[in-house]
Amino acid sequence: MRGVVRSHTLMDEAKTPERKQALAVMLHGRCESETLVPLERHRLELFYADGPAAFEEAMRHRDAMAMLQYESNKLIRPFDVIRKLLSKPH
Repeated sequence: MRGVVRSHTLMDEAKTPERKQALAVMLHGRCESETLVPLERHRLELFYADGPAAFEEAMRHRDAMAMLQYESNKLIRPFDVIRKLLSKPH
């Protein structure tokens, strides 16, 4: 099957109920004894650099996209709308 991605888990590999039970016990024991590695946090200073002005601009863009989609009988993509606007002569 081309294009289909199926994820395999450890539980998929355990064929018998006994192996599934043993795997569950092992995983539970590891969860209790090991600490989780903290996820990396990304700083948001750059995201909020423009403050409310950027948020208001994003909301206007979202409103425009919603109106264009409402008026269209086919699915629109923001990329296509922006490309169309940029390709128009001023």
